[in-house]
Amino acid sequence: MSDLYPVETFASVEAERANIRAQIVVTLRLFAELGFEWGTAGHLTVKDPGDNDHYWVNPQSVAYRLTKTSDLVLVDATGAVVDGKHPIAGFSSQYQVHIASPENRAVAHVHSPYGFMWSSKPALLEPLDDDSASIHGLQAIALDLSEDAGAHLAGAARILIRKSHGFMTTGGTIGEAAFYLMAAERAAKAQLILDVHGKKGFVQEPWLSRWQMSPAMSAFEFKPHSDYILAMHPDLIDD
Repeated sequence: MSDLYPVETFASVEAERANIRAQIVVTLRLFAELGFEWGTAGHLTVKDPGDNDHYWVNPQSVAYRLTKTSDLVLVDATGAVVDGKHPIAGFSSQYQVHIASPENRAVAHVHSPYGFMWSSKPALLEPLDDDSASIHGLQAIALDLSEDAGAHLAGAARILIRKSHGFMTTGGTIGEAAFYLMAAERAAKAQLILDVHGKKGFVQEPWLSRWQMSPAMSAFEFKPHSDYILAMHPDLIDD
């Protein structure tokens, strides 16, 4: 698996930090293109590689499609700004997931349209096709993050379906967390459409387990999207 989906390594903490900051902005701009931006809502947070008690956060007051690396904000575990010029929001809920799943350094939450519609149920997404089968076994329903995030994230769950509040995903990198969210949004759209028409088909074993996405696979699948955004938005890195 490691040969198919190599894990990126860095020569220094500074190089890893620069990559994290760039990838947060890449994800924001991609999410804007996908229609996941809604006002000032939505939060991406990633642990700083040099200090596990510090987190990089997107600014609340800057549009996703305009955010640059210099706009990112560094906060401590209480949400207090350590470095940055913009306000932030929503860190406390993100932090509940960070402390529940410390091995997953990134958390993503946006107000994506189909994710929000689906979360009003809430229910687990079904493996209706090969794409939605990729997140089978990786989901959990979270009614109250402060009470049940830890229990769910202690297992294999990487996609939390928050009651009436969309998806929140975790990953070792922001790219991994972002692709889980994209996959969940795609699955929610498919199931909502199929539910209207009363049509369903299910992926069965042994294919079901074969399609389940690993963390390394999720990060690898995000890379073409990252490469595209970096090519189309050369201005996003400005510090």
